[in-house]
Order: sequence, then structure tokens, then C-alpha cells
Amino acid sequence: MVTLKTDFSDGDVFYSGATSDTDKLNGITNEINNKGLPSQIYTGTGLDITPEFSTNVETNIELDLLENINNYVNININALTTLYSRHGGTTYIKIKMQHKEAGGVYADVFAYQTFNYWWTSCDGAITLVAPCNYQYIYSPTSGEKINGLYLKLYINIEGDENAKAGFTNRQIIITKI
Repeated sequence: MVTLKTDFSDGDVFYSGATSDTDKLNGITNEINNKGLPSQIYTGTGLDITPEFSTNVETNIELDLLENINNYVNININALTTLYSRHGGTTYIKIKMQHKEAGGVYADVFAYQTFNYWWTSCDGAITLVAPCNYQYIYSPTSGEKINGLYLKLYINIEGDENAKAGFTNRQIIITKI
């Protein structure tokens, strides 16, 4: 593996025939070109939940190991939510994220937060099918930057006897920024 030199000073000269200088230039070019490109795109069904009445359902996925992190990690969750309520029912779709250094144990980045919810105050039934987006920028620990980072995402649905909700993952995009 080539070590990228980042402490250049005025007057540094690179020779096209010198392997070490060429490697350094290629490293700089790769770093510039790859910055902001997705590291992972998850399109699986591991977080999907089918709508049912009177439910309290939880599901989770562990994303692939992220390595060579310099600064932050952008997590962008794109999903389709289905919310149904009748006779004053209420339902919630919540999200939670955990992190761990490779070889470590999981800890919460944040506890459950509402991703989407629905309620009605009428006797009729109303269904809402809506695309939703959730974005979070995570600041990895120094150990996670050096040893690698795992992220675990949870989806929880709470509904009463008059409400139900569903979650369908479209894309989870992980980008090192």
C-alpha cells in the first residue's frame, strides 16, 4: 500500500520517472476523484416491514465494514412508507442507529426517533403512501477511523388496533465525506 504524502510545500518537485513521486500523485488524484462517492449502496429488504394492525415490530441490518475514513460518514436512507389509520388510530415508524469499531461492541448513535407517523381523528379510514428520506452525518471515533466502522440500522413500527404501517427500503447510501 502506498502512503499518501499530504504535507507538500512550495518548491516540491515531482519527476515523472520516479515511482514514489508517481505513486504520491496517483494517491492525491484518487483521493480527489473518490471524495464524496458512495462507499456502499444497500438496496436489500432486510429492513422491510409489512403493514399489520396492533403491531410492535422491529428489524435491523448491519452494513458492511467502512475503512479508511478521514472525516465523516453520511448516511442517507430512502424508503417508501405506508401508513393506514381508522377510527382515531395512531402508528409510528421509528429509526435507530448504532455504531462500533471493528472488533468492538455496538453503542447507540441515537435512540429511536420518529421517521414517519400517522393518525386520524375521524371515523373513516385513511391510507398514506409516501416516500421518505432520512439523512444523518456521523462523526466516527478515532478508533473507528483507524480500525474500521460498522453501522447497524433499526426500524421499529408501533401501531394500535386501528392503525398499521409498513416500511420498504429503496436505498441506503453510505458516503465518506
